[in-house]
Amino acid sequence: MPTFAANADEYSGKPLWDTSLASAIIGTACIALFYIFRWRRRTAKGLHFWCLLPLAYVFCLSQSVLSMWATERAGVGRHLGALTREQIKSFLQYLKAMDYTNCLSITFTRIALLSLYLQHLPPSQRTHRILVKVTIGFVAATGVAGILLTSLICRPISAWWNLSGEDRCGNILLSYRMYSIPNIAASLAIIFIMLFSIRRPDISRLTKICSMSISTLLSVGIATSLVRVLLYHDDMDFTYTHITPQIMMIAEPEIYLVAACLPAVVLSPIIPNSEVAKQKGKDLEQNNPFAWSNRVEMDVDNVRGELDAPAVGTVPEIGGRERARVGELDAVSTSRAVEIGTEANRSAWELDAAGSPQSRDARV
Repeated sequence: MPTFAANADEYSGKPLWDTSLASAIIGTACIALFYIFRWRRRTAKGLHFWCLLPLAYVFCLSQSVLSMWATERAGVGRHLGALTREQIKSFLQYLKAMDYTNCLSITFTRIALLSLYLQHLPPSQRTHRILVKVTIGFVAATGVAGILLTSLICRPISAWWNLSGEDRCGNILLSYRMYSIPNIAASLAIIFIMLFSIRRPDISRLTKICSMSISTLLSVGIATSLVRVLLYHDDMDFTYTHITPQIMMIAEPEIYLVAACLPAVVLSPIIPNSEVAKQKGKDLEQNNPFAWSNRVEMDVDNVRGELDAPAVGTVPEIGGRERARVGELDAVSTSRAVEIGTEANRSAWELDAAGSPQSRDARV
């Protein structure tokens, strides 16, 4: 092993620190805006809202925190020959933790993005929905394969950072490159879904712009994955030279997280409220799979309208029947009163004709 003690003062870890800090800030801002707009639009529901995106954010943030810790404690950015044995061990443990968090963050951000897209696809687009579900399954399978590969590349797993000299690990570079194939294929599948929605004539222009933006971000994510794989090489001074691959490892899931939050953050301030949307037409809501707005409120308003419509026509009918019934009762009461009054007058005249004193007193 070559020695780099002569260059002990050289440090290349500042770009990694800056990238980690920027990633943490951007991810936190996107997640905060996403939840604020979803709460404001009263669409805070679903598995992606309560589970997938929070987990994706936690793993993305974990990568940034681990990288900042590694630049301070694990010798990242320093020459390998200038590190102590304990620092080298900490660096290898840091790489293993980054492998796990990177795989989980990429998987959860992609599934969250597809789940958000699937939630707002109308049931009539059956082929499109099946395609999205198949892609979700492929992304999940890729994530499981990544976790298994990370766990089984060294047996036991402590052989990864054990400096005993016994080589009990497989070909690490080959495993990284082989895993990058399904990883990139999953991103290409999501881009295909986005472009497929752009070709539909019934999709609004705003949705097409948003789909193009997401496709562009996913393309950047694919580029970072390719750069990371190509820059991995056999170099004994890996603590100093492998800064760029680690930056790409942090940037890739962060790009996917921004893409998952983009529709809510961008479209929520633009799409009007339900009453304004009704006046301008419902095509924006019905044909916009990214409209994280007041669809629930609009559905409630529609149901109320359907319930109120028959009520408006029923009230006059009920009122008419009641007035007719009251008229019939009044007529019966009047005729009955006339009969009673006639009989009373007849009896009084009979008594008067008979000269009854009681009748005269009664009349008085």
